[in-house]
Amino acid sequence: MYKDPDPEHIIDFNAQFYMPKKHFLNKNIDTLFFNTGVIWAMTLIMAITLYYEVLRKIIDGLSNLSNPLPKRM
Repeated sequence: MYKDPDPEHIIDFNAQFYMPKKHFLNKNIDTLFFNTGVIWAMTLIMAITLYYEVLRKIIDGLSNLSNPLPKRM
């Protein structure tokens, strides 16, 4: 619980459940700030995908793959 992270590489942020710090980009970051940053990053990505309607474009693209346009005669 009180052990500091032992990273294997530069972007290794794997940590035990109650580890007080996370290792990311050769820095030890407090777990609260790291988790808050991850939540904000995911929120920003979701806001961008909603603004540009990425999910609708993906669904339309997949439906076009399964239903190709009919050939012209």
